[in-house]
Amino acid sequence: STNNQQTHGIRGLSIFIGDIRACKTKDAEVKVVHKEMAKIRQKFQNRGLSGYDKKKYVWKLIYAHILGYEVEFGHEEALNLINAQKFTEKSSGYIAIGIMLNEKSNYQLFERVLNAIKVDLNCGNEICE
Repeated sequence: STNNQQTHGIRGLSIFIGDIRACKTKDAEVKVVHKEMAKIRQKFQNRGLSGYDKKKYVWKLIYAHILGYEVEFGHEEALNLINAQKFTEKSSGYIAIGIMLNEKSNYQLFERVLNAIKVDLNCGNEICE
């Protein structure tokens, strides 16, 4: 069920945050974050990943980024979320791109983000506005 999925997703992010906060040393934190990032990278290999799962993993990457870890992947999935029809997925994509994109990011990705913004501005659908 969708409600169960949402609870599980929040729980998964909460567990990840809890695991990081429970670390006694920086080395332990680095191991937890790198292990989770490797798992997420593996999950992103699955082309059939649901929008919900992309959103869940992108939020974990956002958290890692906020903690100061370099997140060199997940931008494509965040862009896919921007193109989603569900508001929660679309907004998560915009937040991720807004936080993680920087001057070192791929120029083509910037162009694709701008195109997605233009599409949303011209959409006329409540979700896009």
